[in-house]
Amino acid sequence: MSSNIAPNIESADVFLGFNFLEYIDFDSLKQLISQNTGEEYDVGTVAELYSMISNDTFNAAFFECVLFNHLKNVFIHKIASDKIEFKSKIIEIIKNINTASNIPSALNSYLREDGFNFISKLGKESNFGDKFVVALEYVENEDIDEARILFSQVVINKAGTAEYSVSGVIVDFRNQKCLICLKNKTNLGKAETPELEEKLKSTVSSFHSWIVNQLKYVFDFVNHNVDNSRKHMYEICKGFDEELLKEDRKLIDEKLNESILTDIIKYSEIITSEAIQVSASDKEALRKSMLSLMTGVYVKSKYQHSQLQQKAKALGLPGYPTKIEYTSTKSDKGATQSSGKKEPVGSSDIFHSLYISFEEARSLEKWSIAWFTDYENKEPRNHDVIQTTIHAKVSVLHVVFLPTRALNKELIYHVIRSIGE
Repeated sequence: MSSNIAPNIESADVFLGFNFLEYIDFDSLKQLISQNTGEEYDVGTVAELYSMISNDTFNAAFFECVLFNHLKNVFIHKIASDKIEFKSKIIEIIKNINTASNIPSALNSYLREDGFNFISKLGKESNFGDKFVVALEYVENEDIDEARILFSQVVINKAGTAEYSVSGVIVDFRNQKCLICLKNKTNLGKAETPELEEKLKSTVSSFHSWIVNQLKYVFDFVNHNVDNSRKHMYEICKGFDEELLKEDRKLIDEKLNESILTDIIKYSEIITSEAIQVSASDKEALRKSMLSLMTGVYVKSKYQHSQLQQKAKALGLPGYPTKIEYTSTKSDKGATQSSGKKEPVGSSDIFHSLYISFEEARSLEKWSIAWFTDYENKEPRNHDVIQTTIHAKVSVLHVVFLPTRALNKELIYHVIRSIGE
């Protein structure tokens, strides 16, 4: 497999990409470059590291870190894309975008259909609202597997100075998906005029929408069937929970089912008369509710602290739900969550009290899951997790990675594959 990137711009060998530094983790960058070169780098700044290796090697690693370290709002779109015409179409869109911006015209002469990367050569641009593309690369294995694009926008921070808002796009031709990845910037300032404010729309949702509108000229976006998406999310969540607690539920059912049935009949006779009868379906609902509540008591008593998390890892589960929001078949909304990322939602009393309506819902609008970072299960004692929140929307699946630490390509791809929608 090769990554096809056109040669970098020939100019003074000075690093200028300081506006991208907030998007990378320096240790991750050094590690990635060391993997590519076989050398260790004992340096303290990106500029020093840049001066020690070839531009192409640095730019490729820097691009990957910008794309995967801190762009933690990931929008997963279904697409219908013809890869044969993709290269010619996308380069025309990029040329139009960059020509309309205020970046140095010399950089535009290096835009190439097979890929380009001037991420380290683009200094501080001050035209607020300008949007441009700084890198395009292809991952190829006989044919194009992926295209990766880096969009940038000049925004105003609270100090009134310029910085970049960045979005990475991954076009997955094999699975016909497009990932649009952004960072939620919290230090943005306000424009001085309404006209500039309109141009500067730089929230996650507005930048995402603008990118979608550009890419519509290259391929078609296919709307998710939101009902199917929410059912699929429910099936994943329910599957994790069932695998984690099936032995406990089976034990409670075997030990208490008969006695609960007896009690239900007895209590029904006490509170009813010949004129008022408890239906068989109501008795069955009561039986399930009582079993569920007893399961909650049992689980809470049996598992202390992070023991349920440890069980999930021992079972080889990719992770476990920590929060769920659903709408029941009766249109009642329900929500519950655990006490933190180290506790599955199954450890919560409230979850078991709502379990019957959750079972009947068969649909999740929003849920959170903690994923084991040791997803290949090479270290049984490693229980480290990262949390994500997943929103099943009409046109897109929106995955928010919650940790503040840097992520990497492998972990993000693992989560996307595990969701598998």
